[in-house]
Amino acid sequence: MPIRISVVIPCYNGEPYLAQALDSVLAQRLPAAEIVLVDDGSTDATPEIGRRYAAQHPLVVRYIRQEKSGVATARNNAVNAAQSEWIAFLDADDWWKPAKLERQAAVVAGSPGCDLVYTPLELHYPDGTIENARSTPPEAIWPNLRYGNLITPSSVMMRRDMFIEGGGFNPRIHGSEDWELFARLIIRQKMRVGWVPETLTCYRETNTNSSKRIDGMLEADLLSLPTMISDLDGFRAYLWGRRILAAIMFRAAMNARGAGDPRELGFLARSISYWPLLLPGRARYAAFVLALFKQMTR
Repeated sequence: MPIRISVVIPCYNGEPYLAQALDSVLAQRLPAAEIVLVDDGSTDATPEIGRRYAAQHPLVVRYIRQEKSGVATARNNAVNAAQSEWIAFLDADDWWKPAKLERQAAVVAGSPGCDLVYTPLELHYPDGTIENARSTPPEAIWPNLRYGNLITPSSVMMRRDMFIEGGGFNPRIHGSEDWELFARLIIRQKMRVGWVPETLTCYRETNTNSSKRIDGMLEADLLSLPTMISDLDGFRAYLWGRRILAAIMFRAAMNARGAGDPRELGFLARSISYWPLLLPGRARYAAFVLALFKQMTR
Protein backbone atom coordinates (compact mmCIF):
# COMPACT_ATOMS: atom_id res chain seq x y z
CA MET A 1 0.00 0.00 0.00
CA PRO A 2 1.47 3.41 -0.94
CA ILE A 3 2.58 5.58 1.95
CA ARG A 4 0.58 8.71 2.81
CA ILE A 5 2.42 12.01 2.45
CA SER A 6 1.43 15.45 3.70
CA VAL A 7 3.09 18.31 1.81
CA VAL A 8 4.02 21.29 3.97
CA ILE A 9 4.28 24.70 2.28
CA PRO A 10 5.20 27.79 4.34
CA CYS A 11 4.58 31.04 2.51
CA TYR A 12 5.20 34.72 3.10
CA ASN A 13 4.30 37.09 0.25
CA GLY A 14 4.61 34.28 -2.27
CA GLU A 15 2.17 35.70 -4.81
CA PRO A 16 4.54 35.45 -7.84
CA TYR A 17 5.41 31.78 -7.30
CA LEU A 18 2.90 30.05 -5.03
CA ALA A 19 0.60 28.78 -7.79
CA GLN A 20 3.53 27.05 -9.52
CA ALA A 21 4.51 25.34 -6.27
CA LEU A 22 0.95 24.15 -5.62
CA ASP A 23 0.46 23.00 -9.21
CA SER A 24 3.67 20.97 -9.05
CA VAL A 25 2.36 19.10 -6.01
CA LEU A 26 -1.04 18.50 -7.59
CA ALA A 27 0.75 17.12 -10.69
CA GLN A 28 2.70 14.47 -8.76
CA ARG A 29 2.47 10.95 -10.17
CA LEU A 30 2.10 9.75 -6.58
CA PRO A 31 -0.61 12.07 -5.26
CA ALA A 32 -0.09 13.70 -1.88
CA ALA A 33 -2.69 12.88 0.75
CA GLU A 34 -2.90 16.58 1.61
CA ILE A 35 -1.22 19.94 1.13
CA VAL A 36 -0.94 22.07 4.27
CA LEU A 37 -0.30 25.67 3.23
CA VAL A 38 0.59 28.02 6.09
CA ASP A 39 0.45 31.70 5.23
CA ASP A 40 2.90 33.52 7.50
CA GLY A 41 1.04 36.84 7.64
CA SER A 42 1.39 37.72 3.96
CA THR A 43 0.43 41.22 2.80
CA ASP A 44 0.13 40.42 -0.93
CA ALA A 45 -2.34 38.18 -2.79
CA THR A 46 -1.15 34.99 -1.06
CA PRO A 47 -4.40 34.64 0.98
CA GLU A 48 -6.53 34.85 -2.15
CA ILE A 49 -4.40 32.24 -3.92
CA GLY A 50 -4.43 29.93 -0.91
CA ARG A 51 -8.18 30.15 -0.43
CA ARG A 52 -8.81 29.65 -4.15
CA TYR A 53 -6.79 26.43 -4.26
CA ALA A 54 -8.45 25.22 -1.04
CA ALA A 55 -11.87 25.83 -2.61
CA GLN A 56 -10.90 24.14 -5.88
CA HIS A 57 -9.30 21.14 -4.13
CA PRO A 58 -11.17 20.89 -0.81
CA LEU A 59 -10.13 17.28 -0.14
CA VAL A 60 -6.43 18.02 -0.60
CA VAL A 61 -5.48 21.66 0.07
CA ARG A 62 -5.73 23.14 3.56
CA TYR A 63 -5.07 26.86 3.94
CA ILE A 64 -3.98 28.14 7.38
CA ARG A 65 -3.13 31.74 8.15
CA GLN A 66 -0.96 32.83 11.08
CA GLU A 67 0.49 36.13 12.28
CA LYS A 68 3.98 36.81 10.95
CA SER A 69 6.20 34.47 12.95
CA GLY A 70 8.89 33.22 10.56
CA VAL A 71 9.36 30.20 8.35
CA ALA A 72 10.40 27.88 11.21
CA THR A 73 7.13 28.47 13.08
CA ALA A 74 5.12 28.20 9.84
CA ARG A 75 6.66 24.82 9.06
CA ASN A 76 6.20 23.61 12.63
CA ASN A 77 2.54 24.61 12.65
CA ALA A 78 1.97 22.93 9.29
CA VAL A 79 3.56 19.68 10.49
CA ASN A 80 1.49 19.74 13.67
CA ALA A 81 -1.65 20.13 11.52
CA ALA A 82 -0.60 17.39 9.06
CA GLN A 83 -2.24 13.99 9.30
CA SER A 84 0.11 11.68 7.40
CA GLU A 85 2.97 9.49 8.55
CA TRP A 86 5.33 11.24 6.12
CA ILE A 87 5.80 14.93 5.45
CA ALA A 88 7.42 16.62 2.46
CA PHE A 89 8.61 20.22 2.67
CA LEU A 90 8.26 22.65 -0.22
CA ASP A 91 9.05 26.36 -0.03
CA ALA A 92 6.57 28.52 -1.90
CA ASP A 93 9.15 29.76 -4.42
CA ASP A 94 10.34 26.25 -5.36
CA TRP A 95 8.60 23.44 -7.23
CA TRP A 96 8.88 19.72 -7.99
CA LYS A 97 9.09 17.55 -11.06
CA PRO A 98 6.19 15.06 -11.36
CA ALA A 99 8.16 11.97 -10.24
CA LYS A 100 9.54 13.49 -7.03
CA LEU A 101 7.27 11.93 -4.40
CA GLU A 102 6.97 8.67 -6.34
CA ARG A 103 10.75 8.19 -6.41
CA GLN A 104 11.11 9.05 -2.75
CA ALA A 105 8.36 6.65 -1.76
CA ALA A 106 10.17 3.91 -3.70
CA VAL A 107 13.33 4.56 -1.66
CA VAL A 108 11.32 4.23 1.55
CA ALA A 109 9.74 0.98 0.33
CA GLY A 110 13.19 -0.44 -0.45
CA SER A 111 14.77 0.80 2.79
CA PRO A 112 12.22 0.48 5.59
CA GLY A 113 14.63 1.92 8.15
CA CYS A 114 15.05 5.19 6.29
CA ASP A 115 13.82 8.31 8.12
CA LEU A 116 14.52 11.06 5.58
CA VAL A 117 14.91 11.05 1.79
CA TYR A 118 16.22 14.02 -0.20
CA THR A 119 17.01 14.79 -3.83
CA PRO A 120 19.60 16.94 -5.61
CA LEU A 121 18.55 20.38 -6.79
CA GLU A 122 18.04 21.91 -10.19
CA LEU A 123 18.94 25.60 -9.77
CA HIS A 124 16.92 28.22 -11.65
CA TYR A 125 18.45 31.72 -11.86
CA PRO A 126 16.64 35.01 -12.58
CA ASP A 127 18.34 35.30 -16.00
CA GLY A 128 16.87 31.95 -17.08
CA THR A 129 20.05 29.95 -16.55
CA ILE A 130 19.54 26.42 -15.21
CA GLU A 131 22.18 24.17 -13.68
CA ASN A 132 22.36 21.11 -11.46
CA ALA A 133 23.68 21.79 -7.96
CA ARG A 134 26.39 19.61 -6.51
CA SER A 135 24.83 17.03 -4.22
CA THR A 136 26.30 14.95 -1.43
CA PRO A 137 25.32 11.26 -1.27
CA PRO A 138 23.96 9.94 2.05
CA GLU A 139 27.11 8.08 3.03
CA ALA A 140 29.04 11.37 2.99
CA ILE A 141 26.45 13.51 4.79
CA TRP A 142 27.94 12.97 8.24
CA PRO A 143 30.19 14.41 9.57
CA ASN A 144 30.39 16.84 6.61
CA LEU A 145 27.03 18.26 7.67
CA ARG A 146 28.81 19.80 10.65
CA TYR A 147 30.42 22.35 8.31
CA GLY A 148 27.19 23.51 6.69
CA ASN A 149 23.84 22.33 5.40
CA LEU A 150 23.89 19.74 2.63
CA ILE A 151 20.15 19.08 2.48
CA THR A 152 17.60 21.64 1.20
CA PRO A 153 14.15 21.45 2.83
CA SER A 154 12.25 21.63 -0.48
CA SER A 155 13.88 18.33 -1.44
CA VAL A 156 13.06 16.52 1.82
CA MET A 157 10.51 13.88 2.66
CA MET A 158 10.74 12.58 6.23
CA ARG A 159 8.89 10.78 9.00
CA ARG A 160 6.51 13.09 10.82
CA ASP A 161 7.03 11.41 14.19
CA MET A 162 10.80 11.91 14.03
CA PHE A 163 10.33 15.59 13.24
CA ILE A 164 7.96 16.08 16.17
CA GLU A 165 9.94 13.98 18.64
CA GLY A 166 13.10 15.86 17.64
CA GLY A 167 11.52 19.22 18.47
CA GLY A 168 10.99 20.61 14.96
CA PHE A 169 12.63 23.76 13.63
CA ASN A 170 14.10 26.15 16.18
CA PRO A 171 12.09 29.41 15.81
CA ARG A 172 14.99 31.43 17.27
CA ILE A 173 17.11 30.64 14.21
CA HIS A 174 16.25 32.53 11.03
CA GLY A 175 18.11 31.20 8.00
CA SER A 176 19.99 28.15 9.29
CA GLU A 177 17.07 26.45 11.00
CA ASP A 178 17.19 23.60 8.47
CA TRP A 179 20.93 22.97 9.03
CA GLU A 180 20.45 22.99 12.80
CA LEU A 181 17.45 20.63 12.62
CA PHE A 182 19.06 18.00 10.40
CA ALA A 183 22.24 17.94 12.50
CA ARG A 184 20.18 17.70 15.70
CA LEU A 185 18.14 14.79 14.36
CA ILE A 186 21.25 12.90 13.26
CA ILE A 187 23.01 13.47 16.59
CA ARG A 188 20.11 12.94 18.99
CA GLN A 189 17.61 10.84 17.06
CA LYS A 190 20.13 8.80 15.03
CA MET A 191 18.21 9.76 11.88
CA ARG A 192 18.93 7.53 8.88
CA VAL A 193 19.17 9.33 5.56
CA GLY A 194 18.53 8.16 1.99
CA TRP A 195 18.28 9.91 -1.36
CA VAL A 196 17.01 9.82 -4.90
CA PRO A 197 20.02 10.71 -7.11
CA GLU A 198 17.88 12.65 -9.61
CA THR A 199 17.32 16.41 -9.82
CA LEU A 200 13.61 16.31 -9.02
CA THR A 201 13.52 19.48 -6.90
CA CYS A 202 13.63 22.86 -8.66
CA TYR A 203 15.15 25.59 -6.50
CA ARG A 204 14.60 29.21 -7.43
CA GLU A 205 17.56 31.50 -6.85
CA THR A 206 16.22 34.97 -6.08
CA ASN A 207 17.59 38.14 -4.57
CA THR A 208 15.55 37.43 -1.45
CA ASN A 209 16.96 33.96 -0.72
CA SER A 210 17.97 33.90 2.95
CA SER A 211 21.56 33.00 2.09
CA LYS A 212 21.96 36.49 0.62
CA ARG A 213 21.35 38.18 4.00
CA ILE A 214 24.91 38.45 5.28
CA ASP A 215 24.43 39.49 8.89
CA GLY A 216 21.24 37.51 9.43
CA MET A 217 22.76 34.33 8.05
CA LEU A 218 25.94 34.81 10.08
CA GLU A 219 23.91 35.21 13.25
CA ALA A 220 21.83 32.12 12.40
CA ASP A 221 24.93 30.04 11.69
CA LEU A 222 26.51 31.08 15.00
CA LEU A 223 23.30 30.19 16.86
CA SER A 224 23.40 26.76 15.19
CA LEU A 225 27.03 26.07 16.10
CA PRO A 226 26.38 24.55 19.58
CA THR A 227 24.20 21.84 18.01
CA MET A 228 27.01 20.87 15.61
CA ILE A 229 29.31 19.91 18.48
CA SER A 230 26.68 18.79 21.01
CA ASP A 231 27.83 15.17 20.79
CA LEU A 232 31.48 16.07 21.42
CA ASP A 233 33.42 17.15 24.48
CA GLY A 234 36.84 18.36 25.51
CA PHE A 235 39.52 18.95 22.93
CA ARG A 236 37.49 17.32 20.12
CA ALA A 237 34.67 19.81 20.67
CA TYR A 238 37.17 22.68 20.65
CA LEU A 239 38.82 21.56 17.39
CA TRP A 240 35.52 20.94 15.62
CA GLY A 241 34.24 24.27 16.88
CA ARG A 242 37.19 26.08 15.32
CA ARG A 243 36.75 24.26 12.00
CA ILE A 244 33.04 25.01 11.91
CA LEU A 245 33.67 28.68 12.73
CA ALA A 246 36.11 28.78 9.82
CA ALA A 247 33.42 27.38 7.51
CA ILE A 248 30.84 29.85 8.84
CA MET A 249 33.14 32.82 8.22
CA PHE A 250 33.90 31.54 4.73
CA ARG A 251 30.17 31.43 3.96
CA ALA A 252 29.82 34.98 5.26
CA ALA A 253 32.69 36.01 2.98
CA MET A 254 31.08 34.44 -0.08
CA ASN A 255 27.74 36.09 0.74
CA ALA A 256 29.60 39.39 1.12
CA ARG A 257 31.27 38.87 -2.27
CA GLY A 258 27.91 38.24 -3.92
CA ALA A 259 26.53 41.42 -2.37
CA GLY A 260 29.59 43.54 -3.17
CA ASP A 261 30.12 44.03 0.57
CA PRO A 262 33.65 45.19 1.48
CA ARG A 263 33.72 42.94 4.55
CA GLU A 264 34.58 39.94 2.36
CA LEU A 265 38.32 40.20 3.12
CA GLY A 266 37.73 40.53 6.86
CA PHE A 267 35.51 37.46 6.94
CA LEU A 268 38.12 35.47 5.01
CA ALA A 269 40.88 36.58 7.39
CA ARG A 270 38.78 35.46 10.36
CA SER A 271 38.06 32.13 8.68
CA ILE A 272 41.74 31.43 8.19
CA SER A 273 42.59 32.55 11.73
CA TYR A 274 40.03 30.09 13.15
CA TRP A 275 41.41 27.18 11.11
CA PRO A 276 44.51 27.75 8.94
CA LEU A 277 44.51 24.18 7.63
CA LEU A 278 42.42 22.97 4.70
CA LEU A 279 38.67 22.49 4.98
CA PRO A 280 36.64 20.14 2.73
CA GLY A 281 35.70 21.86 -0.49
CA ARG A 282 36.70 25.30 0.72
CA ALA A 283 39.05 27.27 -1.55
CA ARG A 284 39.63 29.84 1.16
CA TYR A 285 43.22 30.84 0.42
CA ALA A 286 42.50 31.48 -3.25
CA ALA A 287 39.49 33.57 -2.22
CA PHE A 288 41.61 35.46 0.30
CA VAL A 289 44.30 36.29 -2.28
CA LEU A 290 41.66 37.46 -4.76
CA ALA A 291 39.93 39.62 -2.15
CA LEU A 292 43.27 41.08 -1.04
CA PHE A 293 44.20 41.88 -4.64
CA LYS A 294 40.87 43.62 -5.20
CA GLN A 295 41.36 45.62 -2.02
CA MET A 296 44.87 46.72 -3.00
CA THR A 297 43.90 47.75 -6.55
CA ARG A 298 40.89 49.88 -5.66
